[in-house]
Amino acid sequence: MSFRLKIILGIILIQALLLIVLIAISLNFLKLSNEVELSKRASSLVSLFSVTARPLILEGNRTALQILSNTVAGQPGVEYVRIRHAGKVLAASGDPARLGQPFVEDFMVGDVSDGIFDTYATITADGRTLGQVEIGISIKEIATVTSAASRQISTVALIGMFFSILMSIALGNYFARQLHTLRNAARSIASGNIGYQLFIRGHDELAQTANAFNTMSRKLAVLYSEKQSALNRAEQTTVELRDNERRIQTILGHAMDGIITIDDLGLIDSFNPAAERIFGYSQAEVLGQNVTILMPERMRDRQEAFLREYLRSGSSTDNDKQRRREFIGRRQDGSIFPMELNLSEVRIEERALYIGIIRDITDRKRVEHELREAKDLALESARAKFEFIANVSHELRSPMKGVLGTINMLQQTGLSAQQQEYVHHINEAGDRLITIVNDILDFSRLESNRMKIESFDFDIRQSIENVCHGLRAAAQRKGLRLTYFIPCLAPFALRGDPARIRQVLINLVDNAIKYTEQGEVAVHVEMIEENSRQVRLKFVVSDTGVGLTPKARRRIFDGYFTAEGGPMTAHTGAGLGLAISKRLVEMMGGEIGVDSERGRGSVFWFTLMFDKQAPQLVESTQNYDELRGLKVLVVDSRDAWRDFLHRLMQAAGMEVHDAVSSIEALEDIIHQAENDEPYDLVILDMMMQDMTGLELARRIKSDVNISQARLIMVATTGYRGDSEEVRLAGVNGYLTAPIKERQLYDCMLAVMHLELDSEALITRHSLADNQLTEQGQILVIEEDLQEQKNLLTMFEELDYRPYFAASSTEAIEALSRHNYQYIIIDCKMECRDGFTVTDFIRNQRVHETERMSGKVMALVRPETTTQETEACLSVGIVEGTLDYPVSREGLVARLAH
Repeated sequence: MSFRLKIILGIILIQALLLIVLIAISLNFLKLSNEVELSKRASSLVSLFSVTARPLILEGNRTALQILSNTVAGQPGVEYVRIRHAGKVLAASGDPARLGQPFVEDFMVGDVSDGIFDTYATITADGRTLGQVEIGISIKEIATVTSAASRQISTVALIGMFFSILMSIALGNYFARQLHTLRNAARSIASGNIGYQLFIRGHDELAQTANAFNTMSRKLAVLYSEKQSALNRAEQTTVELRDNERRIQTILGHAMDGIITIDDLGLIDSFNPAAERIFGYSQAEVLGQNVTILMPERMRDRQEAFLREYLRSGSSTDNDKQRRREFIGRRQDGSIFPMELNLSEVRIEERALYIGIIRDITDRKRVEHELREAKDLALESARAKFEFIANVSHELRSPMKGVLGTINMLQQTGLSAQQQEYVHHINEAGDRLITIVNDILDFSRLESNRMKIESFDFDIRQSIENVCHGLRAAAQRKGLRLTYFIPCLAPFALRGDPARIRQVLINLVDNAIKYTEQGEVAVHVEMIEENSRQVRLKFVVSDTGVGLTPKARRRIFDGYFTAEGGPMTAHTGAGLGLAISKRLVEMMGGEIGVDSERGRGSVFWFTLMFDKQAPQLVESTQNYDELRGLKVLVVDSRDAWRDFLHRLMQAAGMEVHDAVSSIEALEDIIHQAENDEPYDLVILDMMMQDMTGLELARRIKSDVNISQARLIMVATTGYRGDSEEVRLAGVNGYLTAPIKERQLYDCMLAVMHLELDSEALITRHSLADNQLTEQGQILVIEEDLQEQKNLLTMFEELDYRPYFAASSTEAIEALSRHNYQYIIIDCKMECRDGFTVTDFIRNQRVHETERMSGKVMALVRPETTTQETEACLSVGIVEGTLDYPVSREGLVARLAH
């Protein structure tokens, strides 16, 4: 039986059962309702009959009773009526046959068996019984109504059954079609059409089932696709594995290295042809043998212990899963050879195998031995080369220092202008030669990795000031402005290698001066980033020189390359300065670069990260309380220089005003004087455009209303005769750039202490002389007689009385007798002698606070290493260094510091 027929028959059967039950219930309900209605009718009729008959009985009017009986009997369905009184029938009407039968009361209509429902009612009056009335009502009408209702209900049921059959057939067909569609889809999938999708209509359960089928089909398609891909990959992998196996076998057969596999007991499992060639055994001879057969007997215990430990723990004693180690191997003929064993572990299922790759390293050991010998020879050659360069440099510098010292003394004598020019050229050539020799020595140190970067506390401002002041004369000789600027907010108490930083700055500034014919060279520092412990600074050296071509920019930091692009020349030097600078900056962890265009000047820069020192007060302003509150006017057309002076004076607590032109300055000075708020001090620039500084000074001093203002003139370059001309113009102080912070404050103090009518002129020379007025004694520990003569001449010009000690013993004897103001120690000699002098000074200071209070300085020669310099500074009593050869300007600057 088909599913469709089952659905149809099931629906019909259910519908038929429901209709039968419904008909039975309906007919029974109809019958009961009619019976109840008949019972109620009979009860009402007999009651009404008894009430109507009561007065007639009382009257004894039998005729009326008969008429009443006939009337009641004439009602539809009434079969008979009867009135009884005292056992007698007073009146009766209806079917004689029924009247002739005895009266038997029926209590329920449903219990009637003769077709007549018999009932009665008692007739009473004043509490006494007069008689009773009896009525019989036919129940045929109930049967008639029930029969008619049965026919109608059956007709309706048959019609409903017909439509139910039609609906069940339609529903069965619908279900059958949907199931056939699902069956066909399943067969389609079974036949290989994976992913077959049904067309879905509606949203009923069958539609949801179809949707679920579609989802299942899609997932089956995905799974089938993945399965196919996996099968394809598996097939491909199988093919590759077979190919790899053949390839591995081929490789193993042709490998130059011996490949041996051993099990966890140390027994040889495989032995490739290369291993056969290396050891002289055939594979058949070693299979199943312990691997120690391949080792010399005298070394088996140690090497076997290593292998045993590896096999036991799965790794070597240092827990390295792949251990490479050199062993001594033994061939079949008993000969031994060095070999390299690379041992690694692999697992095949539950079995552990160890693969050893063996290489005969006899040739490599021989080459390594030859390379070590060659390296030692090269290092010895490099050391000899460096020592030769150092010795030659020393031999070149020593007589050249003597020449320069003699030239220095000769310049102080009365020479003609032409002679001075000759001496100047000799001095320049000598300085250039010493610079070249120093560069070659430094470059040699860098190439041989002998130069080290050190780290100790220093003041970055002092380093930059010293560089600029040291190169001031070179800039002035070319008529260039040399300026520097350090932001007030930048930290200055840093930790690094000031000697190397100074060397880089000197190279950059010296190059800028060399290639700039007019304009200025500027040095400034920028703070790039800062935190609580470190600061990164950018050092910038800019010039207005010839600039660089793109080719020169790319090669400017190469060794022996000059801006002209050719080899070293007498004018440009060896071309090593920038190469050395680049190496030094990189060794300090920074970077260096250049921005330049041909004909538009150059900007060289480098960045470095520094550690900060502990927070400290700024020394430059702590002893200048007298300057606080002074009203000062700065007159300069250059924004950067004016801002620099403004910041310096503002940091000292002065009230600072600015003017960008001489006319503006003169008007401001007059205006302030008229308001009784005159300026205490005016800072003038020598080369103003609208009116020179000298002319402005004369205008100020010629006006009695403003002539009380004190004047300080600042010149970019100074020439002979300038000081006298400035003094005659009424200027009180005269300084040449670059200006040190302390130098400016000292000049301002000195000018403010002058009388208004004083004609004295405060200069950097007079400031230095004032700082050296104590005229104390100096001890110089120097074994070079020529340098002793040079220093003697310089000290005598400064009214100092130097005492020279040629050895540490002489120095200690001298220190035991006198308390010197300055003690100059040859750094290299002190290191060589084991710091005898510095230890003596330190011990004396510990026990006698009044003794050995002089300032100790270290004389640093070009051949002095950085380690030697740091060693001198690290003893704790050396307060500064003096570069060799010593110049008069450098000596004055160091003693006055």
